[in-house]
Amino acid sequence: MEYDLRPINLQELRDLYFNIENDFAPGEYPPYDTLYKQLEKGIQKGFMLVKEGIDVAYSVCTGDSTNSFVLISLLAVYKGYRGKGFGTEFLKMFKSRYCCETSVIVEVEKPEDAVDQKERNIREKRIRFYEKAGFRLLPDIVYAIWDIPMYLMILPMENKTIDGNSINIVNKEVEKAMSDIYLKLLGEKFFHKMELQIKNKPGL
Repeated sequence: MEYDLRPINLQELRDLYFNIENDFAPGEYPPYDTLYKQLEKGIQKGFMLVKEGIDVAYSVCTGDSTNSFVLISLLAVYKGYRGKGFGTEFLKMFKSRYCCETSVIVEVEKPEDAVDQKERNIREKRIRFYEKAGFRLLPDIVYAIWDIPMYLMILPMENKTIDGNSINIVNKEVEKAMSDIYLKLLGEKFFHKMELQIKNKPGL
């Protein structure tokens, strides 16, 4: 089975945005004009997973200024191709592209904040999906974006492991990286909409 990971071009963004609106809740993605400008300026990057010439999944991500971290802000498999392992394949190819020199971060909604059991199951399934791909939950980071509490998960670069001795360093690195990323994405006017604290950080 032949796969390719190609950049999203601006000419196809209008059609892609229709899918983004259907795949994600309002507030989880930027307005069309904002996303267009961010992709145009290279602030964000978009990727399409292609299987035998057919687009099956897409992603939008942003790196920090040191190129040490990249945040996957949007990742979805097209309707009709879900449940067939394409999300897992996407992450494999994404890791191959980035993870030699970069740690990958994702945001996941908290299962305990779900409105019902069905939604909780969906959120727990999403966390297990990323854990299966090698991501690790960062429970000591208290995080929210646009007033929505989230967990952060990290996939360390290939030559880096996370253990009890290094987790505090990782938390601090992620704190700095997320601040850097969201300052680029939100600008100073809305930067306060990204809230992040480390539980065991001195002074907290």
